[in-house]
Parts: sequence; C-alpha cells; structure tokens
Amino acid sequence: MKPKQISWNEFAARLSNPKSLYESRDSDEEVRIALFPDSFEWLLRYNIEDAEENYLNAWCELDYSCTPNSHDFGLVTELNSKWPGYTNLSNAKRYFDNSYGG
Repeated sequence: MKPKQISWNEFAARLSNPKSLYESRDSDEEVRIALFPDSFEWLLRYNIEDAEENYLNAWCELDYSCTPNSHDFGLVTELNSKWPGYTNLSNAKRYFDNSYGG
C-alpha cells in the first residue's frame, strides 16, 4: 500500500462505527495501517483480520506509542473511552518484549 496523507477527521470517521473501521483495513492481513503526525510525536498502528462470518467477528489489533511531552498524549484515554472493553493498555517495552521476543 502506498502511503497517503489523511486528516485526523478522516481517520476519526473510520472509528465512527465497527463497520467503517473494518472496511478501512488493508487487504493483506499482515499489513498494519500506520498513522502519525508531521512532528513524529506519536505512532498509531492497527491491523484487522478478515472476518469469517461478518465484520463484528473480526479481530483488531491496535498499538499506539507517544512521547509523554506531546499534547496528543491523552489519545489512549480517548480511545479507551470510545471502545470500552475492547482496548488494553500496556507498557511499550513490555508489549514489544512479549510480542516480538525482545
């Protein structure tokens, strides 16, 4: 997938409901969608597997890294409030070690 610039509002529209988020996935399940500002203060990546029955059964993995001095540091809290019960917070180093064998 070739990189393209989108606005925050366009990305927020993808999060407006489960179906629009599902439809924003890449056709290759191994490809993560990555979003970041021009300042590179944070990185948001997600991957959604194809659903076997319908989009409500799809698994979405999202990870977000942010420098603590960024004005966008509260994004994790915002996402957790939007998707309660579907998100999990973890320390970035611990997540990396557990996921990739650090």
